[in-house]
Amino acid sequence: MNKTEKANIQVRDTIIELMEKHGSDWARSWTSANPVLSRNAATGRIYKEFYNQLILGEVMAQTRQNCPYWNTYNGWQKLGYQVIDKAYGAYIHRTFPKYEKDAETGEDSKNIAYFASNTFPVYNGAHVKQATFEEVKTKRGGTRLVATLLDDAKTYAELNPLPPVSKPQGAEVIALVEKYIANTGAEVRHGSDGAFFHPTGDYISMPTRESFHSTEAYYAVLLHELTHWTGHKSRLDRLKSTKWGDSLYSFEELIAELGSAFLCNSLGISSTPRPDHAKYLNGWIKNLKNDAKGIIEASREAQKAFELLESFQPNNQLEEAA
Repeated sequence: MNKTEKANIQVRDTIIELMEKHGSDWARSWTSANPVLSRNAATGRIYKEFYNQLILGEVMAQTRQNCPYWNTYNGWQKLGYQVIDKAYGAYIHRTFPKYEKDAETGEDSKNIAYFASNTFPVYNGAHVKQATFEEVKTKRGGTRLVATLLDDAKTYAELNPLPPVSKPQGAEVIALVEKYIANTGAEVRHGSDGAFFHPTGDYISMPTRESFHSTEAYYAVLLHELTHWTGHKSRLDRLKSTKWGDSLYSFEELIAELGSAFLCNSLGISSTPRPDHAKYLNGWIKNLKNDAKGIIEASREAQKAFELLESFQPNNQLEEAA
C-alpha cells in the first residue's frame, strides 16, 4: 500500500467519525434559483426520479415560485387546502415494480417481473389556499367535496416560507487546482442552476463561481463532479444508474463525495475532511440501507477514480511505502 492510499484511508475513516457526529442534514454550498428539491407535501419525501425533479424545477422557474411542496388535487384537499382555479398542474411520472407470482402460493415473490408506471398531475403549494370542505351527494348517488375558502385564506407557501438564503461570497481561482483539472481534459461548463456530470455530452456543468459561498466549497463540488466524470463509459465505465435516489445512484454519490474529499486533501484545499462531506454522505448512505461499512466498498472505487485522475498529471509518481 502506497502513502497516497494510506492517506485516503485516513480521510475515509475520519469521514466515518464525522458521519456519526454530524448526522445527515446537509445543504448546498451555492445559492440556487431553486434552492431546494421538490417534495410531496403530505409525506415530506423528495420526488426521487431525476426527470420529475427536472419537470417540477422547470415549472417553478417559469412561474417564479420557490415553494418546493407539491401534491395531487385530492391530496391537497385532505390537508385542508383547495387548488385555486386555473392553477397549472405539472405531470409527473411514477415507476413501481411488479413482482412475479409464486407458482405454489400465487402470492408475489421477491423477483421483479417488470416495472410499471403511471402519470398524474400535481400542484404547487403556491397555488392552493386554506379551505373547509363539505361532502355533498351527486345526482348519480355518489358524493363529492365542496370547498369554501377561509376568510383571508393563505396559501400553503405563505404558511410555510423557506428560510432566507445566505448571500454567496464567490470563489477565487486556485491556479494549482485549475491546472490539475485542465490536465484531465474534462470539459467544464459554467452557468447552470445545479452541479452535475452529463454522461451523454461528457461534460461537467457547474453554477457560476460567484454563486458559491466560498472557494473551498466551489472546488469541493467541482471535484465531486470530476469524480463522476471518471465513471464515464470511455474511462472507468462505472455509471450504472440515472434514477435519482435508487441504490446504484446513491452508491455513485458516495464514490463521488469520497473522491472529492480525497482530492481536496491531496490538493491542499482542506487539510482534513469537512463536516459537510460527512453530512452529504450520510444522506446517501441511508438510501443504501446500510451502515458505515458501505463506505468501505465505495472508497475502493473512489481510490480507482483518484488514481485515474492522477495518471493524467505530468510526472505522476505514486509514492511507495517504505
